[in-house]
Amino acid sequence: MKKILVCEDSSFFRNVFDSYFQKEGFAVVTAKDGQEAVAQTRLERPDLVLLDVILPDIDGCRVCRLLKADPELKRIPVLMCSVRGGDDDARRGYEAGADAYLPKSGSPELLLRKIKELIL
Repeated sequence: MKKILVCEDSSFFRNVFDSYFQKEGFAVVTAKDGQEAVAQTRLERPDLVLLDVILPDIDGCRVCRLLKADPELKRIPVLMCSVRGGDDDARRGYEAGADAYLPKSGSPELLLRKIKELIL
């Protein structure tokens, strides 16, 4: 079973993603901030990290840089997801090392398709 780490500060979105991905057959680990995401990634070694951009402690771009700088974690795909879906936001995500960037306003099917592209 493939494992997704969902880093999302909103408990609403965390629960939505958790339920949706479990229903789709994934194991899910959650983190509520950037520090927890880095720690959980080191501990759990997920197949993919779904990373919010706006976080209360370390922003998602910094978290992505930390993950991609770690030789043991750099191969784990990072999909950044944010309510901010502008071109500048996506560019910053890709510059941070994200493997993909999607707005939260996109469809769940698009998100699932992108995840499968990255890990299956």
